[in-house]
Amino acid sequence: TLRHLHLFSCGLGDAFAKSAAAKLRCDRRLRRLAMEANTFTVDALRHLIGALEVNKTLECIEVTLTGLHAQEADSSLLDVVRKTNALPRLYINWMNPRSSDFLDYTLAAATSSIYLDLVERDAAEMAKSLVAIAKCRDINMVQLKCATPLKPVVVQALIDTLAMVTSINHLYMCVSLCDEDVVKLFGALECNRTITFLNIGSITFRRRTATALGRLVVNNRSIVFLSICIQEEDPEVDHTLQVRYVCRTLKEVVGRNRFLMALTVSLKSSKPSNDPVIKEALSRNTMLVTQAIRFVDGSMDKADALAFDTLRPCQSVLLALLVHNSRAEATSKLAEARQRLSLNYFLFTSVVKANIVCNRNGKAKMRTMFDNIGRNMQALICSFLSLTDVLDA
Repeated sequence: TLRHLHLFSCGLGDAFAKSAAAKLRCDRRLRRLAMEANTFTVDALRHLIGALEVNKTLECIEVTLTGLHAQEADSSLLDVVRKTNALPRLYINWMNPRSSDFLDYTLAAATSSIYLDLVERDAAEMAKSLVAIAKCRDINMVQLKCATPLKPVVVQALIDTLAMVTSINHLYMCVSLCDEDVVKLFGALECNRTITFLNIGSITFRRRTATALGRLVVNNRSIVFLSICIQEEDPEVDHTLQVRYVCRTLKEVVGRNRFLMALTVSLKSSKPSNDPVIKEALSRNTMLVTQAIRFVDGSMDKADALAFDTLRPCQSVLLALLVHNSRAEATSKLAEARQRLSLNYFLFTSVVKANIVCNRNGKAKMRTMFDNIGRNMQALICSFLSLTDVLDA
């Protein structure tokens, strides 16, 4: 039985959309229908949304919208999207949206991905689009492309956006920036806690920018997959020299990162990141994920618990679980493992909780022993602690 159907850039038109909508009204087998990069009119999209309202077993319909759709529809399609009772199951991939349209639609439906070619719009429109991305709370993937140097107002908006976003999981960024702006951009990414996949291109790496990349690798705790495509067309800095700067820096810092599972530095013809030092560090991180998975599966070994505790800030354990589990099952397993870690915090740290005193304030006459607090409250308190708070003391 067909459960998931993904039709990418198949040249599908309105005839297919209307026929599919008619079939979906009575079909109870299909769970997910993705039709990315296929152009439908507003009328066809209304038919698909109507089918999604009727079919309660269909978990998701994924469609692509462009700025042209918004101009064609004015507010009629937006009204349909707002009024539907199937909003959580409607996913929109945006291709070069206008900032005003995009912000309206993201407040109405889930946004799966956004593609922005920053060359095709003026500086004010670029900045507004980036601010709209920062305000959105459910974007999975963002692709930013600009082959020409950006104006300062747009660069600042880009830096502010990457510092503020709280939902982007995949970021593909091919933008032309000067060294100073690249350093600021990497500085903003250091504090990001949601981006798992980061793909960087069109950046020229000199010593200063390579050093900033090193700080990003050391300080960021969410990036699991990092891909860097070396700029080969820059006449000022030879690409072999850029590779030397980047790989030398990464060899020095990758050993201090516990979260990266894949790291690629690529030219058109080779992958110079296949360095033994880098590969050994990534292999160690993969083993850490394996230990964390053992804890999720029920192990009570202290090393497995420490691995799970270490990897809590990133998505590597979740991604490993998704290989053999649905997202709902993987999320449930992670929640149970976090609860088990909190409940057994003192077992793993060998702290005698009967000796812990809780003082409400310095003037309190009666002292409450931690052991007298309910078990669930103890677990809640311990959920804010790390095993290394004790183990490294």
